[in-house]
Amino acid sequence: MGKVEIGMSEKKFKIFANQVRRLAAKSLSHLKKERTGLEIVLANGKEMLRLNRKFRNKNKSADVLSFGETPGFVRPPKEFRRLGEIYLNASLVMKRSVPAREPMLVRLLIHGLLHTLGYTHKRLSDRIKMEAKERQLLKFLNLKSGRPR
Repeated sequence: MGKVEIGMSEKKFKIFANQVRRLAAKSLSHLKKERTGLEIVLANGKEMLRLNRKFRNKNKSADVLSFGETPGFVRPPKEFRRLGEIYLNASLVMKRSVPAREPMLVRLLIHGLLHTLGYTHKRLSDRIKMEAKERQLLKFLNLKSGRPR
């Protein structure tokens, strides 16, 4: 199973921590990435704006940001391979009604996870591949019914 660490910019986001950790680990396992590590930060809108300005030169808050591991970074073979970091805009999720929070959180998580694995949506062909993989993971997590299993 993949190793998932959760951080948060506000204590109130703790309500999402266990679910995000469980779903990320389950997704990594499904993608055959059991020996990998991932850091996920549940961030507020201000933090997402700061990161989006700094790293993407965009003056708006992002819903999800992903940062992959630096190529060439070497760890001992028995260690988990670090995929990177995912920042989820938990403030945005909190603004949703309770039934809509979970599906949104899962969709953001999957999107960010796929970016750490190298998926992009810059070109149409890349977007098609990424969206197909998103649908596959959503189906695996049984999100079609509105709630992950």
